[in-house]
Amino acid sequence: SSIDVYVEDGNDPVAVFENITDEGWYKVYLTELAGEATTFDLKVGGVVEFDYVVDPISFINAGSIFSGLNNGAKSVPVTCPSYVADDILIISAYDSGTATITTPTSGWAEIANLTGNDDAAWFWSRATTSGTAGATIESTDDDLFVICYVIRGVTTTGTPFESGFGTSDALSSATATPATAAISTNGPDRFVVHFYNGDDDTAWSSGLPPSGWTADDDQSTTDGTDARFTVISRAVASASSVASATVGTLGTGELSAGLTIAFIPPIVEWNQSTYDFGTVDASGGNATAVVKIDASDNHTNVAVTCTGNCTEITTNWTTTSMSDSDSYEVEITCSNS
Repeated sequence: SSIDVYVEDGNDPVAVFENITDEGWYKVYLTELAGEATTFDLKVGGVVEFDYVVDPISFINAGSIFSGLNNGAKSVPVTCPSYVADDILIISAYDSGTATITTPTSGWAEIANLTGNDDAAWFWSRATTSGTAGATIESTDDDLFVICYVIRGVTTTGTPFESGFGTSDALSSATATPATAAISTNGPDRFVVHFYNGDDDTAWSSGLPPSGWTADDDQSTTDGTDARFTVISRAVASASSVASATVGTLGTGELSAGLTIAFIPPIVEWNQSTYDFGTVDASGGNATAVVKIDASDNHTNVAVTCTGNCTEITTNWTTTSMSDSDSYEVEITCSNS
């Protein structure tokens, strides 16, 4: 079987799922998509049952580098690339001095802030509407450089990334081979991103991106004391350890810092990962159990599938839609008759 993917009401497929033969996960990238689209049509060739359809998290775009060039207090207003509601906005900032970088803008939260001979910081916000408005970033030392990024497809409630993010600190000792931080992801379909903030505009001479990673953006500025911002990412299908990797090799050693972070997709979870009936006497009739499904974010066509050694497994669940924070019970029956 196969599935052709079209932009809504479109005539030409933007991707094809081929050779669907068994139950499992199938993934395809919309490599032929021109521009942006949020609604798609699926054309099935053969017989296919859908249990779960998800648009993976993705890096959408990067804005320009904004700067404040003076030795003293400064405020740098930042414009983001175009975004839509529920996109995650990330601001990376670098200061060629020793002052802490902050933001007074409501709705923005600090992720991490590192200080040394230079300083680096990262902030995030969840877009509540479409637009390009960003935040104002402040510092009280030398030249300040700031850039905004847009990430899409992340959970629309709570903190959009796992708490176990990591930082790479080379703010007091220059290196030509900056590395991502080693982190561990705690769930499926995480989108791991590394944000590199570097002093000077020295270009990468080789190695960008490292194996298994994608280079999403790389920009530099020659304003003031110069700066470079680079973003690389990778998809991590299941909970696992993500080893440190060299981002690339610079033409010469530079002071720098990095943030490695795992973004979380919308999810539907059981209140327990498995339910074990244990041993059931085949002559004692059916065995039943009640478990809960809890929703994080909004989901359509949520289905329940059960496997086991029973002669037949049935549930009272009807495929349904779930809204954020919904909690529904499902009764499972194991029949040995």
